[in-house]
Amino acid sequence: MVNTINVRETQIVKAGDVLLTIDDSDAQLALVTARQDLARAVREVRASYLVVDEVSAQMQARKVERARAVADLARREGMVALGAVSAEELAHARDQLSGADATIAALNERGNALRAQVSGIELTERPSVLRAANALRTAALMASRTVVRAPVSGAVVRKQVQLSARIAPGQMLLNLVPLETVYVEANFKEVQLGQVVPGQPVKIRSDFYGSKVIFDGVVVGLSAGNRPLRVGLGHGEFPTRNDRQLFCVAGNHVLGPPSGAASNRFGRRHRSEQPGHCASAQPAKPNRP
Repeated sequence: MVNTINVRETQIVKAGDVLLTIDDSDAQLALVTARQDLARAVREVRASYLVVDEVSAQMQARKVERARAVADLARREGMVALGAVSAEELAHARDQLSGADATIAALNERGNALRAQVSGIELTERPSVLRAANALRTAALMASRTVVRAPVSGAVVRKQVQLSARIAPGQMLLNLVPLETVYVEANFKEVQLGQVVPGQPVKIRSDFYGSKVIFDGVVVGLSAGNRPLRVGLGHGEFPTRNDRQLFCVAGNHVLGPPSGAASNRFGRRHRSEQPGHCASAQPAKPNRP
């Protein structure tokens, strides 16, 4: 749900400005859960290192018990000939030694398995920790996206979002037109392009602002086929109004609407005293936050 809208239609914004904010309750809850999952994964990994140490300590204890069982068996075997130890007691001593050997073998296998899981891998490289860390990054990214910022400087157009509206991923909220990358497309006759080359500086006049207002531009390129000539405006040259019809002077050629009236995309009528061909100001493809 949209909490705040900080821009209006046709407003000029700078890159990084906050356009609108979205309710972040769910995102913050997911972020807290992801932090807890990461902490639990780290504790489990650290516990696995402690288990390896515990198995090693148990191994040492069982080796001590085995040594005691070996000594007891040797002492009883020496006393059997004297009749001081029964055969049953001797068999019991042998069973204790066998049990100690089996316990040591089991602990050795368990220790090898645990060491294979933790040896040579840092805590931050363990798969469980990596999965939890990636989940935390995803949750933090989703939380940050509740604040929609302008990716570039430009003008807000086609604002469709409303306050308290529920929005879905991929839904268009508004368009942001970067005014620093606008250009003019001008239609020349083929016989007029002899002196026009890419990189050539040009002057641009608008009948909306009058012939005394001149903007600087550069010929970006000549499109193949029936595509028009494209002229890029200099940095900061483009005014902040959208309803305009531009003229372009390239070399000795003047571009503008044909003699008489011409309509721009806003339906307004303009007249030109200069014969020629239409040249319209068009912004680059809008960015959709």
